Amino acid sequence: MNETKENNETKMRYKETWAGRYNDINYEICCHAKNAENPNGIWCYYIFLKAEKLNIPEQPKDWEPPWRGVLYEEDWLMKHFEIDFHSGITYVRFCSKDMIQIGCDYNHIWDEDMKEMYNEILLLRDCKFTIDEFLSKYPDYIEKESTLEKQEQD
Repeated sequence: MNETKENNETKMRYKETWAGRYNDINYEICCHAKNAENPNGIWCYYIFLKAEKLNIPEQPKDWEPPWRGVLYEEDWLMKHFEIDFHSGITYVRFCSKDMIQIGCDYNHIWDEDMKEMYNEILLLRDCKFTIDEFLSKYPDYIEKESTLEKQEQD
C-alpha cells in the first residue's frame, strides 16, 4: 500500500493504492483526495494493457506521454474499446510507447449517496468483472501475451 498524507506545507496528496494481477492482467485500485470535505475520498480502478495486442491505433501524434484525461464516447479509444467500466472509461494514460493504463472513477453525481459503500473489496470485484469482460471480447489477448513473452526470451 502506498500512502501519502495531505500536508499544506509540502502540497502532498493523500492516496492509497492496491495493485495486483488477475487473469494475467495487471490492475490498480486507488483512493485519493480524502479530506475534511470528502472523508471517503475518490475511488478509481485501472487496468494495464499492451496496445500492440489490441489493434488499437497508436496514440494521437499530438499527445505526449504521459498523457491523461477524460474520454467520452466520441473519442478515439471508445470507438475501438467497448468494455464495461463503472460508468465508462474516464482515464487513459500511455505509461510507455506500448503500455496503456485505462480506468474509471466512482465520483459521479449518482454516486453521491453511495460513497460510504466504496472500498477496495467492492472495486476489486468491479475491476475483475472488467477484466473478465475484456478477455471475453479479446480472447486471444493472453495467448498473444504468452507468444510475445516467449519471443522476447528467445
